[in-house]
Parts: sequence; structure tokens; C-alpha cells
Amino acid sequence: MEWRGLTRSELGVVRLIAHGATNREAAERLFVSPHTVNTHLRHAFEKLGVRSRVQLARLYAREVDAASAPVRTLSSPASRRCFSDHVRSQMMSAVTVTVPR
Repeated sequence: MEWRGLTRSELGVVRLIAHGATNREAAERLFVSPHTVNTHLRHAFEKLGVRSRVQLARLYAREVDAASAPVRTLSSPASRRCFSDHVRSQMMSAVTVTVPR
């Protein structure tokens, strides 16, 4: 996959960082040094025009994670009814009732 001109290595680092990994954790997962992760991250920041890990994570979530998530629609009345019943049962099972003695 290519995204916004990032190299494969930069994208690998960005993916991990966007999902909350530290530089050290990303380095361990990718079998590289933390310095290498920092270099890829710096280059990615420049290419993407972001200044923080938070901005990076938001951009990645908006453009990459959202694009790869399956889109589900509730087109028929039966599927909407089934979904509503499911949501209602989930809500009811989460309710705890305390009866005074």
C-alpha cells in the first residue's frame, strides 16, 4: 500500500505510531533501532505536514483506517429492525437493577 508518498518503511512506522506504539515498541516490532524509527517518523512528519503524534494518528485514522473499514448499511426494514433489537438487548443487559429489601 502507498499513502501520500511515504516509503514502505515510513508507512510501517507511521502505522504503529498511529496506533499508539512508542518509538521503542515500534523499533522492537520492526527489528530496527529506535534511532531508525525516529528518522522514519521525522521524514513522515515532513511529508504529511504534521507536527505531532496526535496529528499523525488523527490523519491516519481519517484517511487510512476509515478507508479500509467495511461499510455496513441497513438497507432493508428487516435488517434495521434486527439491528434495533440487538442494540436494545445490549442496552438492557447492561442495566443493573437494585431492589431494596
